[in-house]
Parts: sequence; C-alpha cells; structure tokens
Amino acid sequence: MSDSPTPIILFDGVCGLCARSVQFIIRHETYPIFRFAAFQSETGRQLCLRHNIDPELPGSLVVISENEALLRSDAVIAIANELGGLWRGLAFLRLAPRSWRDWCYGIIAQNRYAWFGRHTECLVPPLGIQSRFLP
Repeated sequence: MSDSPTPIILFDGVCGLCARSVQFIIRHETYPIFRFAAFQSETGRQLCLRHNIDPELPGSLVVISENEALLRSDAVIAIANELGGLWRGLAFLRLAPRSWRDWCYGIIAQNRYAWFGRHTECLVPPLGIQSRFLP
C-alpha cells in the first residue's frame, strides 16, 4: 500500500475542511499525483496502524510517500510542493520551527468541525476519479 511511489493522502472523511481540501488538491494538480483514503476506511486504518498513527483521532492530514508518513504542517508543505506552481511557494514555511507550524495547524484542526462542519458520511468521490480513492 504505502510502498507505492504515488503519495497517499489520509484525511478525515467526515470533516468539511478535509473534504474541501481533497477537492482543492484534485482541482489544482497539474496531473494526477495523489491517491486518497479516509481515516475511516479499511485502507486508512491499515496505513495508520502501519505508521503508528491512532486512526480513532484523525486530527491531522497525513501524506504517506515512499513508506514515510508526514503529518500536520509537514503534510501541507509536501502537498503544496507536489502541486507545483505558486503553491510550491509555501515551502518557505519550512523556515519556521515545526513546533510553531504545528501549533498553528493544531488550532485549525481543533476547530475544523465548528468552522467547516461535519458530515454524517465520508466524502463520495465524483465519477472519473473514484479509482484514486482507496477503499
């Protein structure tokens, strides 16, 4: 699963912000780069367990690439870098201490349901890209 050269993004499938983030990534990819799995899916749970991430507390966006798991702000920076173009400019955030970046990330993560809503079901991928969403 995570040994694939194609990065996998793990996201909270019931989080409104996370669903919008996935849609944003899909819209802004120059070509299909990422695959996706909700923390709540079987694949998501297995990847969490493999990388010592608690699948019951999906408070972070996770990028799994080449058998490495990037969390929180590191994941956001990795995604922006892969999107390329102007988004690659977010790499300057690496200059800030990870503790500061993750603190900011944590504020958003703690409030994501209140600010962006919570769905009762996981995101259903649109036709044409369903193969990019892992079961």
